[in-house]
Amino acid sequence: MKIRWIKFMSLALMAGMLINQTVSVCAIETEELTSVEAESIETESIETESVETESVEAESLETEDIETTSIQETETEMVLESESENEIQSQEGYSENSWRYENGVWVPENYQVRSSLYENAWGYENGYYVNSNGDAIDGAVSKGIDVSTFNGKIDWEKLQNESDIDYAIIRCGYGNDFVEQDDARWSYNVSECSRLGIPFGVYIYSYAMDTKEALSEAEHVLRLIEGYDLTLPIYLDLEDEKYTGTLSNREIADIAETFCTRIQQAGYDVGVYANLYWFREKLTDARFGQWEKWVAQYNYQCDYEGSYGMWQCTSSGKVVGIEGNVDLNFDFLNRGYKKVSIKPVRNLEAQPAGLSKITLRWSQVAGADGYIIYRKIDGEERFTYRYIVNKNNFTDTTAAEGKFNYYRVYPYYINDMGERIVGQSDVYVYAKPGVMPVEHLAAQASGRKRVSLVWQAVQGADGYIIYRQVGSSGKFSYLYIKSGTTYIDNKASDTEYNFYRIYPYYINELGERVVGGSTRYVYAKGILPPVTGLKAKSGSGSVTVSWNKLSGADGYIIYRQIGSNSKFSYRYMVSGTSFTDTTASKEEYNFYRIYPYYMDGENRITTTQSVAYVYGRAR
Repeated sequence: MKIRWIKFMSLALMAGMLINQTVSVCAIETEELTSVEAESIETESIETESVETESVEAESLETEDIETTSIQETETEMVLESESENEIQSQEGYSENSWRYENGVWVPENYQVRSSLYENAWGYENGYYVNSNGDAIDGAVSKGIDVSTFNGKIDWEKLQNESDIDYAIIRCGYGNDFVEQDDARWSYNVSECSRLGIPFGVYIYSYAMDTKEALSEAEHVLRLIEGYDLTLPIYLDLEDEKYTGTLSNREIADIAETFCTRIQQAGYDVGVYANLYWFREKLTDARFGQWEKWVAQYNYQCDYEGSYGMWQCTSSGKVVGIEGNVDLNFDFLNRGYKKVSIKPVRNLEAQPAGLSKITLRWSQVAGADGYIIYRKIDGEERFTYRYIVNKNNFTDTTAAEGKFNYYRVYPYYINDMGERIVGQSDVYVYAKPGVMPVEHLAAQASGRKRVSLVWQAVQGADGYIIYRQVGSSGKFSYLYIKSGTTYIDNKASDTEYNFYRIYPYYINELGERVVGGSTRYVYAKGILPPVTGLKAKSGSGSVTVSWNKLSGADGYIIYRQIGSNSKFSYRYMVSGTSFTDTTASKEEYNFYRIYPYYMDGENRITTTQSVAYVYGRAR
């Protein structure tokens, strides 16, 4: 409006000088006047202006000597002068300041909602994505991330192969179209997503203060995405409080309209990113209804009342391939990029689980709604369907006795049409039915060259076979067989560790011993166990320590520590079961540990364990 008024006044003055007329100009911005304001202007003044203006126009038509060229040149000069005042400037020194940034630093810790989340928060289970409470997120089609230089160097290949992420929104830069304002990791991120076929969209952080800068930001994006195939929209990130946030709602809408129109003219889908507060309080112009909304609200649900295509739910996401936190998003629009395949199961294993029973276990597959189990028995040519489950384990209760049973597990998911899309199986496992491995196996030093073993009874087992390995370089070999759940090894080494495995077995109908598996081993040295009944009693100028007599011990070594900041050190050696410390501190507590020992020739063999200590202070 200012330029329009200057041009009008310039034309009027020049025309008046050429025909020696006195010209009065009333600078009225008519489009901003209300009807009441218009009436308040004196009628006489309006009439005078009309007469004088008509005179100028009449004389202008009659005069052939007016140099119209000079008037046009004057117009052009004024317009250029006005434009130079608003020349596009680099914003390289600007710093992001919004609800997510403080002086250019991303501060996700400032707006985390809570630390106590559902175990599979923001994951996928039973055919739905779930929120931080474990409730289904209605309408969520896919799960993605948005990233920038703040997320460091991302291992996109690892992310693609090991995470449940379907897409990425990549920051290309910030503000006006200057190379120095490109995101430092834009080229790497967009190249990796393109190479690996990861669907992606783009966003630019806006500093725009007027429509010229909005247009520059659009050109900034278009320059960077040239040659790339975008699957998701280009988003204008409106959140900066220091710059764009100081404008009126109408001015912000003008900026968004300029940006979005230019992006759409270039043939791309476009949207607007902002947090819930901005959408409710600042982005209220009706024009925002024509562009997709990407709403940020870190909560268990999105509370925006209008329609939106994407929800940024947290900044505390953990994704394989990215160090630290990352923003997580859910897309509610079916854009056609959702994965049409699913990864194979990993860590598949088979174990005997009893008579005619084999238990299968595997790792959960991201995005899987269930799993189909196929089986083949020794002698059969092909795998056939056995069962379908929606969890990551299965017990086959009809496994063939005395034969190897082979298994494959195929993950699947249900697509938008309700069809079951089955993935691949790249590995099989096998096992024979039998008793399950022993559980809760423990080994403990119990005296000179003695180690005690104990384990939990296995259902269906008729007995247990014990194997031992002495030292780390030895091999497991048969040691003993028994029907109970305890065993004392009286020939254990007292200088090296003794390793033990327990194999359960049962007797089949033919009288054959069918041996089960062993999933773990335990170890201990054949030395004295720790003392029991350790006590400390304060006395006048002393502390007396006592303990229970330990069978097989030739004596006991006392270690003491004075105060909480020092270390245990040797204090005394006795053959009895008590010791009075006459040098105990009165000012600080005295801590005591007792180590039993026995003599093997000239060697003193002591336990390496002292599971308890006591303390007291001299009076």
